[in-house]
Amino acid sequence: MRKLFYYAFAVAATFTAGYASASLDDTILHNTSRTLGLETNEVTISDQSRNGITIDYIATTKDGRRFGCYVTSTFGIVSDAICTEKRHSGTRTTTSNNKSGACNELLRRAGKCE
Repeated sequence: MRKLFYYAFAVAATFTAGYASASLDDTILHNTSRTLGLETNEVTISDQSRNGITIDYIATTKDGRRFGCYVTSTFGIVSDAICTEKRHSGTRTTTSNNKSGACNELLRRAGKCE
């Protein structure tokens, strides 16, 4: 009986771990597409690497633009994505989830005002 319990626990843990990983990937894709102002089907995520609570990755849009992005994740809570466009000319544009259009001194100094 005890072996059956351990077997059932191992099977449940395996399925839960797989679901949590898929759910995390879906959340990362959702947060990234929202940050970039695109639909989830317009962005692909690749080259994920994890370092502690930080997850670094590359987001590529359908039109070929590439962004270096990261999120932080603890206990199933995933932050908004922070992304920097990788341009060939050496210039970078940082994109965050600030779509309000309001420009304050902090955003102006960060170069985020248009």
